[in-house]
Amino acid sequence: MKKIWIGIVIVIIVALTTVLITTQSKRESEKVKIGYMPYTSNLPIFIALEKGFFKEVGLEVEPIRFGSSKEAMDALLTGKIDAEGTIGLSTLFAIEAALSGQIKFYLPCVETEEKFSNYLLVRKDSGISTVEDLKGRKIGTYTGTTQLLYLRLLLKELNLDPTKDVKIVQVSPQLEIEAFGTGQFDALFTIEPAATIAIEKGIGGPLIKNPRGKYILSPFPAGAFPLSTKFLQEHHDKAKKIYRAIDKAIDFIKAHEDEAKRLVPKYTGLEDNIALKAGLYEWWKMDEIKLEPMQKLANMLYENGEVSVKLDVSKMVLTAEDLR
Repeated sequence: MKKIWIGIVIVIIVALTTVLITTQSKRESEKVKIGYMPYTSNLPIFIALEKGFFKEVGLEVEPIRFGSSKEAMDALLTGKIDAEGTIGLSTLFAIEAALSGQIKFYLPCVETEEKFSNYLLVRKDSGISTVEDLKGRKIGTYTGTTQLLYLRLLLKELNLDPTKDVKIVQVSPQLEIEAFGTGQFDALFTIEPAATIAIEKGIGGPLIKNPRGKYILSPFPAGAFPLSTKFLQEHHDKAKKIYRAIDKAIDFIKAHEDEAKRLVPKYTGLEDNIALKAGLYEWWKMDEIKLEPMQKLANMLYENGEVSVKLDVSKMVLTAEDLR
C-alpha cells in the first residue's frame, strides 16, 4: 500500500507541475501585433521573428505587412497594431509636428561612410561620367515630397540648379526600375534595394555612392522604430519586451550580417542574390544615439517647409528612463 500511495503522490505532483508550467507559459506568452514594410531597414524585426527573440521575452508576434508608411502609422496611432517597423524620420517628424507627444522612436537606422543604401545612378548608355554631364538631363526618383527635397538639396550641393539645369521626374517606387530601364530618365536618385536591382540588371551604375551622406548630412539618420506613447503607458511591459527583442536582433545582424541578409527574401520578395548584395543601414542602439544629426535633419525639414514647426528631437527619443 505504501508503494501505491507513493505512486499516487508522484502522479499528482507531476500533474500539478504540468498545469503550473502550462499556466505560467500562457501567462508569459503575450500576443502583440507588429507592423512592417518590406524593406531591409526592418531586418531586425525579421531576425527577431526567425531567431525566436520575441518568444524568448514572452511575446507571441503577429507580423502585419503594410504597403505605405501612412497606412502603418495610421494603424499604430489608432491601436490596430502595437508596434511598427522603421518609418522615415521625415514622416515621424511630420507626425510630431501635427500631433505633439503621441510617438516615441528608438533604434534609428543610419547611413554612415561604411554603411549606406542610397545612390545616384546613371544609365549605361547615357554618356554621363561626371556631375557636369547631368546638365540638361532628366533625373528620376521615387514619389514623395521629402525625397524630392533631398534630391534638390543634393543638386544644389553639386552646383546644379534643380529647376534650370535638370528636369526632375518622380514615379512610384514600384515603377522606378522599369522607368529607368526604358529611358524615361538618364539618372536615378534612389535607395536599396532598387539601386542593387538596377545595377545587377545592367541598367545603370553608380555616379555617386552615398550622396546623402557625402553632400547632405553625415551621418544621415534615415528612419527609426516608433511606438505610440499611449501603448508605452498602457502596456509598458510589452513595450520593454519589444525593445529587448529588436535590440538583440541588431546585435545578431552586426555579428552575422550575411546570415541575416539571407532572411530578407522571405519578408520582402527580393531575389537571394539581390538581398545578399544590397547595402544595409547601421542601427544606433540606445547608448550610441547621436542627437545632433537627427536635430539637424529636423531643422532642415522645417526650414524647407516639410515640417510645420521647429522640433526638439530629444523629446521624441525613447530613453532608458522610459523603459523602467
